[in-house]
Order: sequence, then structure tokens, then C-alpha cells
Amino acid sequence: MFFNRYGNKRDIILDFGCGAGWGIFVGRRMGYEVYGLDVECPETAPFFKFRKKIDVDKYVKMYDGVSVPYDDNTFTLITCKSSLSKYVNLSKEKITLEKKVNKRVSEISRILKPKGIIITDEMKSKAAQGMKKVGLNIIQDMFYGFSYYEGRIKWSI
Repeated sequence: MFFNRYGNKRDIILDFGCGAGWGIFVGRRMGYEVYGLDVECPETAPFFKFRKKIDVDKYVKMYDGVSVPYDDNTFTLITCKSSLSKYVNLSKEKITLEKKVNKRVSEISRILKPKGIIITDEMKSKAAQGMKKVGLNIIQDMFYGFSYYEGRIKWSI
């Protein structure tokens, strides 16, 4: 993991779009305070059972794809593998897709501490571009990790 590259053990870290919860599992095993955020939809349903199996479900909050259920200035580091722009349409708010993306950017900005860092692998997404425009510290990095697919665990690069 790259927690030790960008953060320290005093940081509070959010795995945005945590999926199976491996970032939480590994980060906590390394001594970091890591939490997760994910959406509830058919695509993410297989992850619920797996997160319980590896005992990280208690650190995960669910959300509607736009409104983030964490307090202002909570996280020093937010990691996001392919989730900055995903599932934004799940929100039931009757606003345009562009406004939903802008609201997600605003929400991430709200929960990130001043001088906090966002690490992602999708710098070309509208959400990442919006974060750059509002002056957030966003970094592209290569993600290594586990993924959970149809009951199997596999290593992904």
C-alpha cells in the first residue's frame, strides 16, 4: 500500500469506493486508521459479505453516490481507485449529472482536511478535473491491490 508513502500513522484515511475492503484491511493491519465509503447497488452487493468475512464492515459507511456521510475536515488522505466518477447517478436528487459530479467534488473537498491529499488512478475524470480547479491536492498513483469478483480474490495491478 502507499499509505506510508503519502501519510503517517496519525492520519485518518478514507478508502473512497472501498469495494471488498482490502484497503481498509491492509491499512488497519499496518496500524493506520482507515475507513471506507461505498454505494449500495447490485454491482457492489458481493462486497458486503466479503467485508464481513474479513471484519472491516464496521469501518464502512454507505452513501447515495453524492452526499458523503462524514464530518467536515475528517480525512488527511483519501484514496480512490476508479471511483471518483462511478455511481454518481445513484443519487435520487433531481439535478443534472454535471451538478451531481460537482456536488461530489464539493463533498470530497468538505471532508478533506486542509492540505490533505487525494490519491487516484483516474486523473482525466470530470470529478478529478473539478478537484484540480478548486485547488485540491490530487495525485495520480499506480494502484496495486486485491479485488473481489464472483467469490474469488485476485491480485490486480
